[in-house]
Amino acid sequence: MNSIRPGRFSRRAAEQMLDGVPGSGRAGRDPLASVLAAAAAPPRDTERAGEDAAVTAFLAEHLVPSYQPRRGQMIKSPLAKLLTIKAGALALAVSAGGVALAASTGAFTPAPHVHGAASASSAGGHAKIAGHAAARAAARSVHVRAAASGHAIPMLPAPLSAADAVKACRGLASEVHASVTHADSSTVQVLTETGVQKALQSTALRQVLINNPRLASLVATAESRDNVADYCGLLLHLAKLPAPGSLAKLPATVLSALPASVVSLIPASALTAVPAADLSRLPADFLSRLSGPVLTSLPASVLAKLPAGTLTALLPKLPGATLAQLPPKTLAGLLTRLPAKSVTGILTKLPAGSLSRILPRLPASLRSALPRSLLAGLPSSLLSQLP
Repeated sequence: MNSIRPGRFSRRAAEQMLDGVPGSGRAGRDPLASVLAAAAAPPRDTERAGEDAAVTAFLAEHLVPSYQPRRGQMIKSPLAKLLTIKAGALALAVSAGGVALAASTGAFTPAPHVHGAASASSAGGHAKIAGHAAARAAARSVHVRAAASGHAIPMLPAPLSAADAVKACRGLASEVHASVTHADSSTVQVLTETGVQKALQSTALRQVLINNPRLASLVATAESRDNVADYCGLLLHLAKLPAPGSLAKLPATVLSALPASVVSLIPASALTAVPAADLSRLPADFLSRLSGPVLTSLPASVLAKLPAGTLTALLPKLPGATLAQLPPKTLAGLLTRLPAKSVTGILTKLPAGSLSRILPRLPASLRSALPRSLLAGLPSSLLSQLP
């Protein structure tokens, strides 16, 4: 609200008062004129004593800009605007040269305790400036890094559960089928296993994964677009994997995260086309959860990776050709875990050459329990060397 009442000052009188023109007629009887006259007077020596501390404190408090919302009624009077501008200029000049009025009240008295307070204020002000500068520098650094990246870093999609991944894989197959046949994906009926397998083998699969953001979580679960086809093949228990030569590229973390209920239903035919070298690179905890029929179809080099307990239980079910390919030391060590009857059944599957390499590694107590019919086919030279 404008507190200057009209009629009290003319524009000319206000100009004369602010400029300190003699004879303005108010210096002796108007408090404002007296203050302005005192402020315009040259500073005395006692007033200059606190000048440095005052300037330092002023700079410390005002160098860091702060946002102040506009409030209150704007000053519309030309005279009030003029007074405001000149008062601001006068305040700045006073801060550098001393204020007679402030000096008369002792605000800048160079007493020890006042000087100490000014120094503390100066130090605090400089600390505040430094803190603001550091914060602004850090913010600029973050802004520059974000600007350099060209876009905000997106949040990674959360991996899907096995049940949700199965739904996503079927949805993906429908999308690929629609893309290949130029049909509306919403009208695609439930695909047969052969249709799903063809869709996951299609070259259009990768483009569908790129164009459909809804499948981002499926890609995140498989940890790569290149892994999605075989990952879905395992989840859906396809008779043949879409890319058998790429199964070993599936990360161990992805294979280990598959539930046992899913792994146990993977058919043996799905792994027959996978190279033996790739199978041997699969994690042991994944292999050990495969069903018995699948395990018995695996080569010996892959079975040798299984935990001892899993492989020992599997030995009676393995064909003689696979048993013969197991390392003799490994096989002999596993046989000691089984009862004599089971050991006899396993050894009878071995050809004479393999049996000759296994028997010397078995403990005497286990050999003595073997039937004579099993040993009858061995060379007498070998039997004579047995302890």
